[in-house]
Amino acid sequence: MKPITFKNRLNNERVVCEDSRQTQNIDGVEYLLVHRPDNQRHFLMRKDVLEKVNGVGSVVAARLSVKQ
Repeated sequence: MKPITFKNRLNNERVVCEDSRQTQNIDGVEYLLVHRPDNQRHFLMRKDVLEKVNGVGSVVAARLSVKQ
């Protein structure tokens, strides 16, 4: 599965989700397992505050796509 980049609507922080099927439901709120683009430490983030980013997900991905 291809990683998906999301933007946190509250603070515009970018996070990456490796598998959008890895969710947890805690007290009726759905959480998604994500990590920051520059860090591989995973954490849960509320799914309702995340917005999918269109196009290239990060500066690193943009640089890699140009070099290829």
